[in-house]
Amino acid sequence: MERLAPYAIVVCLGAVFLVVLVSFILYYHHDIVRRHPTQPLGHYVRALIGEFGFSLAYLFSFPLGYLPSWPTPSHIGAPILLVHGYLLNRISLFAIFWRLRRHGYTNVYATNLRPVLGPVETIANNLTSLVLRIAQENHSKVTVIAHSMGGVVLRTALQKSPRLPVAKVITLGTPHHGTIMAGLSNSPACCDMRVNSALYAKLDRNPAVTFVSIYSLLDNIVIPAESSCFGVRQVIVEGVGHFGLLYLPGPFAAILKELRTIAMNSMRNPRAISVMAKKDFTLVVAFLSGEKRLFDMRPYLELEIFRPLANWSEFQRATIENGTVVWPGGQDVCPDTLYEEGKTFDG
Repeated sequence: MERLAPYAIVVCLGAVFLVVLVSFILYYHHDIVRRHPTQPLGHYVRALIGEFGFSLAYLFSFPLGYLPSWPTPSHIGAPILLVHGYLLNRISLFAIFWRLRRHGYTNVYATNLRPVLGPVETIANNLTSLVLRIAQENHSKVTVIAHSMGGVVLRTALQKSPRLPVAKVITLGTPHHGTIMAGLSNSPACCDMRVNSALYAKLDRNPAVTFVSIYSLLDNIVIPAESSCFGVRQVIVEGVGHFGLLYLPGPFAAILKELRTIAMNSMRNPRAISVMAKKDFTLVVAFLSGEKRLFDMRPYLELEIFRPLANWSEFQRATIENGTVVWPGGQDVCPDTLYEEGKTFDG
């Protein structure tokens, strides 16, 4: 058995390289048949070598994705959910997870999709339950970063539950319009991701949630690469394959830029999502950005319109409507005032 071990390793490495090589041959052939190669041949070779290395890294780390222990979200800031692709698990997202934490995004969740082989609609049902739980835990909408099939699953979840508490979706190499590579398998998930499948015919082309797609013209799994284009903005990263979108700094820089855009928009346009009245006549207000503010209403109770709220039975009836705090008597406080005059609350 010991003598066979080196041969087994060589066979394993050869099989991985063969799979990656075939995917690039199919991609290159598709480019030639359809029009002409979009990249110089050397770029394909470099991307192929990179994909081989990343595939091996994932293969050897695969069991770690099913360990019960995973870094606990901090519940500070807006929640971010990482969703993996077909035949992968959450360990494939660890490079993004680690980089997010290094940049201060510590309220990050990662999940293993079930069932592994689909169908997509069944996976979407399970993902919907997870998004609802995360939103409830944080009193905030969830930003989703989805790789490959994960983006299709999220779109399906939003199609079935349009009011799902999702703030924004960033997709990485997602076959939004199908991929010819899905024809290599008859699994339910692959059947759903084929070009012109019944699933794509049902999906909304203009969902209410903002989508941003990050993709590469050298994606060896999403063929044609333009199938990744979807949403309000498309960001092309150069010289990477399908796995490279998960591991290389270029795609992560694009993710980081989108997350910072979300934070800036939340600060410019604060939107309250929950409120808790306290007996000292202060309000704990949670905002869409994930922040919480403690707002002192006592100075306002001297104003005529707010005087009825000096009665605790009336004050405690504060609720949220259209992003701000309101009371049944018609009183309300502007969300900008709640945010700017409120103090940071960590309780």
